[in-house]
Amino acid sequence: MVISGNFNIIPTQAGIKARKLSELTVANFRVPSFVVIPVNLIKTLVAEEDDLLRNKILSETKDEAAAILQTKLYAVRSATLIEDGEKNSQAGQFLTRLRVQGSDLPVAIWQVIADSLTKVSSDKISVIVQEFIEADYAGVIFSRNPLGEREMVLEYNKGIGESVVGGQSVQQVKFLCEQVNLQPDMPKFANQLAKLAMAIETKYDCPQDIEWAVKDGLVYILQSRPITSITSGQWEGIKFLETFLRDKNDYYYEQTDITETFDKPKPLAFSIVKSLYSPQGPIRNSYRKLYLKYTSVDQLQLFGNELYVDKAAELKSIFPALGYYKYRSVKPRFEHFSKVIITVWNWLCLSLMSNKVKVSLQMTVLKLLEDKWSESISIRERWVFILKQYELIFEINIRAQKSIHTLERLLGKDTHHMVSILNNSVEDNQQIADYQSLVGNSFNIDDNSPFLSGYGDVKKVDDKNKLEAWLKTLPSWRRQGLLPYIEQAQRYNSLREQARILAVKLISYLRRAVVEIGKEKFSDDPELIYFSTMEELVTGSISKELCLQRKEKYLVQQNLVLPRTISSFLIEHTSNCNVGISSGIGKGVLVTQDLMESTTGPKILYTKILSPNLVKYFNQIEGIVSQEGGLLSHLAIMARESGIPVVVTNQILEPLMMVEINGSTGEILKA
Repeated sequence: MVISGNFNIIPTQAGIKARKLSELTVANFRVPSFVVIPVNLIKTLVAEEDDLLRNKILSETKDEAAAILQTKLYAVRSATLIEDGEKNSQAGQFLTRLRVQGSDLPVAIWQVIADSLTKVSSDKISVIVQEFIEADYAGVIFSRNPLGEREMVLEYNKGIGESVVGGQSVQQVKFLCEQVNLQPDMPKFANQLAKLAMAIETKYDCPQDIEWAVKDGLVYILQSRPITSITSGQWEGIKFLETFLRDKNDYYYEQTDITETFDKPKPLAFSIVKSLYSPQGPIRNSYRKLYLKYTSVDQLQLFGNELYVDKAAELKSIFPALGYYKYRSVKPRFEHFSKVIITVWNWLCLSLMSNKVKVSLQMTVLKLLEDKWSESISIRERWVFILKQYELIFEINIRAQKSIHTLERLLGKDTHHMVSILNNSVEDNQQIADYQSLVGNSFNIDDNSPFLSGYGDVKKVDDKNKLEAWLKTLPSWRRQGLLPYIEQAQRYNSLREQARILAVKLISYLRRAVVEIGKEKFSDDPELIYFSTMEELVTGSISKELCLQRKEKYLVQQNLVLPRTISSFLIEHTSNCNVGISSGIGKGVLVTQDLMESTTGPKILYTKILSPNLVKYFNQIEGIVSQEGGLLSHLAIMARESGIPVVVTNQILEPLMMVEINGSTGEILKA
């Protein structure tokens, strides 16, 4: 006996696909009428050895389905118990028959059963017989991008949906649900479809992969399954962002170089980085020394525990005439013409900045590295001293970026030689006072990885030989023209590394005082001090209750997985691209940080960003693959000095696969 789709279906008698269609029908979604041939009837059909008797049962089943459905054409779909699960959808693995005539229904049912038997046993098979919709349009809508992003993805075509799910040429549109009407060239049914998709997602509290059909302006739901590629952490992150951004119209946040340094900062670390950008802070002072008219604006934002830069605010601080929102593009364009003079002035200041290495900067850094600082001064005095010295660090970073970017432009198509160039930077040995007291590898007070000076004993013969061989192939005029810029980039790369070590020394100096306060205030849990703020430390207004509240909130949000970019407009990602930023060949199993200890054999670390605290894994890995990062990141410098190959890619890779990476060419090969 078949089961009508208008009733809740017993789980042991039908697969998840049929049960969800029944639930959607009961919830008043427009689902084409259907019946389910249950597991017990399938088992009877499969067990029947007499073909005549089996055909008789199939014919009776057809008559029963036809009496309920009252339609001329049918769709026959598998509904096995292993399809459409939360971890594995089995999408496209089972047979579907469409536009089936009533007379052909018994044969179509048996064909679907026979196909399913090649994959599962008869006690796990049920079949859906459904009214066939002769669609004007059909396709698939993902309530969220399967890559873990917030936007919807709509794929559609004229006619029935087989061309879409079969991977043939289709129209694809990505959009945020609340902005469906702002997208150009959207099909007229998109708004209705988007609302239905969100309603189904809300019903199941899970991103949905929905097959649909449109007939005479009405949207029919043909199937809905979980998007299995979105992890629970990504889904919780999506929901968190939807709540946080609900009342915002225009926004564009991105994880940048500062995010690499301050990876998931605790409240103390966040208050430190906020102070750097304050109206009287070191970043503002550094820009003013370079004659820029810098405006201090609040440009840092925490989503959960992840640090983001407000790109519009960041742009406004230097180039106030430019913006992103008017043209809804990541390429800055003129929006505020009243600010043109300041914008042009700052652009000229940066453009005319000399690439020559300033000896005074280098001498100041070396002196600070050699000096031994007093341990008897208060935390307030230490903090004032640290903010003053950060002006020097930031100025070096600005000048280093200018020098290296200038060389990149001059290299043109030969930019892939930048890895070899920077790996042959001039190394100025320096004595670091209290070397053993340094902790971490960045200005992040949360970073407790073992300190790595960046000046190891790794031989760079291969990179040096590659660089010299390439230079010999160039015409003498071009070689002579490039050499001064190569030397400047190398010297600034070295100076930037010295500035990083100075930053580690400064934050270690502050950390030692913070640790003592933690022991004094929270003897039972000294680490709780990292959930205070610098203002509270300096003023002595530390509250244990408030720190505990912050810690609890931090731990709750720790497993949220958030995208690199959060914007109110869609950002089209470029095609797959790999870039080598630290030379060498590495081969091993691709592992994330949480898989590091449980995986044996050679390993390639797979990470979201190149955070300096990844140094702690250097003695356990053969290389690094990162989703974000660049030649100038601190970890890239340390990796080059330690002989760890690094490749940055925008491809989505599967952990635990065996790969071979080339840190010079950027190649990632399945081994």
